[in-house]
Amino acid sequence: MKLIVVGLNHKSAPVDVRERLAVPADSLKDALVYLSRYVRAGAILSTCNRTEVYAVGDSSENAAQTLVTYLAEYHRLPAAEFAHYLYSYEDEETVMHLSRVAAGVDSLIVGEAQVLGQVRRALEVSGDAHMVSQPVSRLFHHALRVGRRAREETAIGRNATSVSFAAVEMARRIWGSLDSRVVLVLSAGGAGKITARTLRDVGAARLIVANRTPEKAVELAQELDGQAVSWESVPQALIEADIVISSTGAHGYVLTEEAVAAAMSRRAERPLLLVDIAMPRDIDPRAGSLPGVHLYNIDDLRTVAEANLRGREDEIQKVETIVEQETDRFLRWWRSQELVPVISAIQAKADAIRERELQRTLKRLPALGPQEQAQVEAMTRAIVSKLLHDPIATLKEQEQQDGYARTARALFKLDEPPVP
Repeated sequence: MKLIVVGLNHKSAPVDVRERLAVPADSLKDALVYLSRYVRAGAILSTCNRTEVYAVGDSSENAAQTLVTYLAEYHRLPAAEFAHYLYSYEDEETVMHLSRVAAGVDSLIVGEAQVLGQVRRALEVSGDAHMVSQPVSRLFHHALRVGRRAREETAIGRNATSVSFAAVEMARRIWGSLDSRVVLVLSAGGAGKITARTLRDVGAARLIVANRTPEKAVELAQELDGQAVSWESVPQALIEADIVISSTGAHGYVLTEEAVAAAMSRRAERPLLLVDIAMPRDIDPRAGSLPGVHLYNIDDLRTVAEANLRGREDEIQKVETIVEQETDRFLRWWRSQELVPVISAIQAKADAIRERELQRTLKRLPALGPQEQAQVEAMTRAIVSKLLHDPIATLKEQEQQDGYARTARALFKLDEPPVP
């Protein structure tokens, strides 16, 4: 049995590849149900920066290739189009990777807090899809523990930005002050809320919020003293806005090239800044080639991310130390799981022999009463327990437990039929 992860992220694949393998939140459970055709247990972590599939596989199988096949067949893509962007890890490397993700040191924006909630959500949805096993649950709870320790014991999350903040910072670098700018935010979900609040804090002159669920847009606009508009009114809002920041997570483009072109024809040559932080992308990339339109996607935020990274090197090292400590702790438990069936088999075989020989002996001693028989039985149990104590304790203490497990099976002939 082994733990596997196969995935891609902002470091291994460009945005146009990541969006093809992204799993929107409302499709996550269905994707997990589909995954059950390939592995017996697993979870999917899909965010704006990564899509990763975690699974439990048999040691005899090429589990990583099974997950590549799953990604290809679920997304209906030839594996050759994305396989070279993928990374895969097993066992200890899987544990360390998810730990670093949860701690925020593998994010585009180092130290960002949203990823911890995303890891928790991945586990919850896996449970809803009946894809959680003890190893998967233990792995994700372990990662959550690492993430919490990282934020409690280091300053990795102190003054950390987020993708939403980076998008606003990108707008400020291009426009300068936003105190005379009209900003249209498409989405009132998690990222949309953070974006809108950040825009308010930096002094955007006017804030327009649109969401497919009108009530959410109204609620957020009231909180921030902005203006809510219906989804049908987005084309008009696009004419008024100087900046558009979009993060809906829709399955298709919410702003097409044609819609942007129509708005630009009525803007009197006023430039338009579009910042798309959604995954999959919300804005048709062709819109960026229109005169006067400046389109940036999530990969264009790297300069802001690099600025955020500077000065965090010492904290990153502290987090890596926590990751190593917690990984060792997890691996001790993980290796012990390889021995559980072996130890159980040894104990069961010994007890079967003890019981068989006890009954043979008691038949030869018919004069023994119930109390004496119970004493003899207690003695046999004590002998077996003491004989097995040291071998079992030694097994549990070994680092390379898989090799010792095989040796134990051979020494005790656990795979042979019992001798009558």
